Amino acid sequence: MYPGIYNDYGPARMASIYGAVNDNHIIETEYNRILFNGQSPIGHVCGPMPMGSTGSGVNMMLRNPAQRAQLDTLASNLKSTMGLKGLFNRGQAKVILQNLAATNPMKLAAVEIAYAEKYGSGDLTKLRRDLRRNFDRLNFFRIGGPPEEIRILNQAAKVSVPNASAALHDALKFGRSDRGTVDEILLKNPNSHFVNAVARDYEQRYGTSLHSKIKDTYPAVLDFGNTQNNYLGRLNGATANAYPAYPMAF
Repeated sequence: MYPGIYNDYGPARMASIYGAVNDNHIIETEYNRILFNGQSPIGHVCGPMPMGSTGSGVNMMLRNPAQRAQLDTLASNLKSTMGLKGLFNRGQAKVILQNLAATNPMKLAAVEIAYAEKYGSGDLTKLRRDLRRNFDRLNFFRIGGPPEEIRILNQAAKVSVPNASAALHDALKFGRSDRGTVDEILLKNPNSHFVNAVARDYEQRYGTSLHSKIKDTYPAVLDFGNTQNNYLGRLNGATANAYPAYPMAF
């Protein structure tokens, strides 16, 4: 019914999260009650979503009162896994993120924005910072890249320009330890219109050009893997053309 629920967390794991339950149907029913607050899922993706409609789709979710109530509930559920509770509730946070990423990345983007508005005074990097702070505690040197929750959340950065800007802003703070996020947004996205919009939004949102930030993060003198050239080449190709305004959220 909901792709991703049982991928990494089978019935036994779900039971450990939601109580001593050993019936699959009861587990999934309880999961849906908690995740959707007794409401039916909204906005499932049926086939590919045109890239130009993603930002407006996120906005529609945020502005619809019924859908916004769901988004706020999901944001609250994620927040409840943070702090000391995060040591014990990491599985719950991961399940929520996995389910949203698998069923509707636009809804995941909308939840990230709702979380920013509720808990970060509008700072769209808030959820990413909380995920790093709570779930990367034992990885002091950040060996192996960011927490898996960040990699799941990157699905939102593929469909919403502001989410992509925030993901880059967060990832570039960690330099070489989170190249995966930068790769996902810049190198693995074939939509130059989207990348162009991200570059513009990044400069407006953070007061510096994405080109400059990449040069600072990946100095050419240390760039044995040609990382800087790869990123700048992608940006230059995407920003060389004039595009109409891109549908955006937030």
